[in-house]
This record gives sequence, C-alpha cells and structure tokens, in this order.
Amino acid sequence: MIEIKMASQEEQNLIKKNFENQSSQQENDFCMVVKDGANILGYSNGIIPHESLAVITDLYILPSERGLGFGDGLLRATFNSLELNGSKWVLIEGKDGLRDFLVHEDLCSLEQAPKSEEFEHVLGVWQKNLDRRKYFYCEPKEFFSRKCKGSKKV
Repeated sequence: MIEIKMASQEEQNLIKKNFENQSSQQENDFCMVVKDGANILGYSNGIIPHESLAVITDLYILPSERGLGFGDGLLRATFNSLELNGSKWVLIEGKDGLRDFLVHEDLCSLEQAPKSEEFEHVLGVWQKNLDRRKYFYCEPKEFFSRKCKGSKKV
C-alpha cells in the first residue's frame, strides 16, 4: 500500500543514510515520505525560514519508481501540508534533475513569478541576494484552485 505522510524521525534517519547522494543533508523543518510498506520510494524536505514562506530543498523519487505519479502526489501532499501550516508561498530548489518535472507541474521560475510587495519583503528577510533562476515558485492556494491535469471539462 502506497502512503505519503510526514516522515518520522526514524524515516528521516533512513533517508539521510540511504539517499545521501541525493539529499542536501542539511537540518530540515519538514520532511515528507512516500512509502510502499517498509520501502521508502521518495521524499521531500526543506526549511521554513518565515511563517509564511517554505523552501523545498529536496524532492526525490527513486528512478525505478518515476512515471507512476508518486512525484506529483508527493509534491501535492507537501504543498498541502505546508499550506495547512501557514505557508502562503513555497519555493522549490530547482536542481538539475528536478527542473523538467517542476515545469511539467506548471510551476514557474522565481524569476517569472508574480511580484507582490509582501512576498518580496518576506523573501528579503530570508535571503537578500537569492539567485532567482535556481528556484521555482508556488502559491499553494492558487495551485490547488487549478484543475488537475487530465481532468475533463464539464
């Protein structure tokens, strides 16, 4: 049975041990996991530098499990959890292997993101000289208001 949930401390330790080449290995404020029974198929984690801003630093699915919808499910579950905990904005670190997936999910680069004074203030409090080309942007509330890909028009 496939499960996507907040990772326990034990699961976080397994991720650090078993995915050391993929994981940023930094301390995280949140960690989600995709599991099939006892097997970890993927994870997301990151930091919450401000009460209304979260940054996903890792989003990873095992290569053998890609193309099955686990990445989409993990991304949605992560956005949902972050939104429920007060994040108005989520940045995703656009590592090389992740960029195409994020574009496929209709996320835009931070460079192309809509600008609001409030968001720019929060971003500036966290990182004044952030390289906007390296991050993708999402407003979970807006993301979940869109129709899912493949849904039929009525």
